[in-house]
Amino acid sequence: MLIIGGGFAGLNCARSLGNDQRFEVTLLDRENQHLFQPLLYQVETAALLAPDIARSLRAILRKAKNVRVILEDVKKIHQEKKKVVTGNKNYSYDSLAFRYKDKGIMAITGKSAAIAETEKMSLRGFPAWMPWPFIHLAFLVGYQNKIAVLVSWAFTYIFDKLGARVFSSEEGCKNSEISPPL
Repeated sequence: MLIIGGGFAGLNCARSLGNDQRFEVTLLDRENQHLFQPLLYQVETAALLAPDIARSLRAILRKAKNVRVILEDVKKIHQEKKKVVTGNKNYSYDSLAFRYKDKGIMAITGKSAAIAETEKMSLRGFPAWMPWPFIHLAFLVGYQNKIAVLVSWAFTYIFDKLGARVFSSEEGCKNSEISPPL
């Protein structure tokens, strides 16, 4: 079984096939970590640290003896030849059968306010905000990450303060892709 990408779908597929002896699973990803993108904006606003929302793919799948993670950047998929081309190697596959289930959208719009929409319901304001932290924590990978994020959210909510990013030089700004002050 060949899985392209360690995002939500790829990671869930690898986890569900993990230790199923009927399959030898190869997960191709150009990064070494799964990034929980729904909370990326909180890293950008200094509410969370990057390690709080990222975890090594190999660490997540360490108990799955039949899954191997290979760092590869997929360049092209030849459907007629059933081959995936990367920068280093070509990988064969049997089929690309994948179904995506849209679970809806959820966004924070302010302190104690949000929007949540699924196929069957639509919530606004505080009722939409209440389940937001629990849903995001449920999908966040790693127990330690969940605790760190929950503590950070509680601190930010109670004290209404965000963390600070401090750079001691213009060089530090260049390395982090943040513009230096004018």
